[in-house]
Amino acid sequence: MTKLPTLYNRLKPKVRAKLKENEGKYSSSVREVIAKLESTHFVGDLTIDDMKAVHLYSDTGYVNQTSLEFVWGEKIFNNYEGNY
Repeated sequence: MTKLPTLYNRLKPKVRAKLKENEGKYSSSVREVIAKLESTHFVGDLTIDDMKAVHLYSDTGYVNQTSLEFVWGEKIFNNYEGNY
């Protein structure tokens, strides 16, 4: 059985890079976001506040996204294509 990747593993490279970059400025907040993503496998398990924090600390705007794009994290996560 294949192990499911965490949401942190599924972050798009530019989003992960921005989180790491902003960790210097907002260390405890970004570490909290990263810890949540490292312990979560499904986007549906994140709260709206979690999603807002990922967008905020990765400098990924969410204003011009549809509600479905925002809720499912289409701009920040790569799709998982493994077997369940």
